[in-house]
Amino acid sequence: QQALRKPHTTKHLKLHHAVQCSEAQVQAGHTTSS
Repeated sequence: QQALRKPHTTKHLKLHHAVQCSEAQVQAGHTTSS
């Protein structure tokens, strides 16, 4: 909750979103290969 009060919230959210996207692509790749 404190993280939401930080001034770099937008940057953090973008980074977190990018991580989720990359993880989703990795999971999708494993699902397709297997």
